[in-house]
Amino acid sequence: MSPPLTQPPITTSTRPILNAVSAGFRDVVKLSDELAQLELIHGAESPRLERKQRALKEKNETNDTLQALFDEVKANWQDANGRRLGAVDWAPEISVRVDDCTYTRDIATFVVDKAKLENFTANIVDLGNQFTATQLEDRFWPNGVADVRQRD
Repeated sequence: MSPPLTQPPITTSTRPILNAVSAGFRDVVKLSDELAQLELIHGAESPRLERKQRALKEKNETNDTLQALFDEVKANWQDANGRRLGAVDWAPEISVRVDDCTYTRDIATFVVDKAKLENFTANIVDLGNQFTATQLEDRFWPNGVADVRQRD
């Protein structure tokens, strides 16, 4: 008999958020210390001081956003049933070497619970700010197969 299926704990999803919040907090402390040192050395006005103040403000805004995300996930996604968007309708056995090729067939259909998606507006994947647009293009087309920047 197979062991019962279990849902991964919500910490699987929240751990990266908490790590980012923690790293952001450490960055704020570091930036605050650097800002205090710059004020002592250069006085109240200098370009370096202004850049550091902007960096600190941006880091605080990022931290606030991450904390809000963590609070939302913790409040609304704890229950595994709340994370299920529907039920599997049809899922044939996984097949390898489909049609005498080396393809694998792993498909399924499922019925979506409309109530779970009432606020769904688009199919978006948010990668955060870890990649620039050019870095993403390089990942999608590593050999320069398609240059999407050129338009006819």
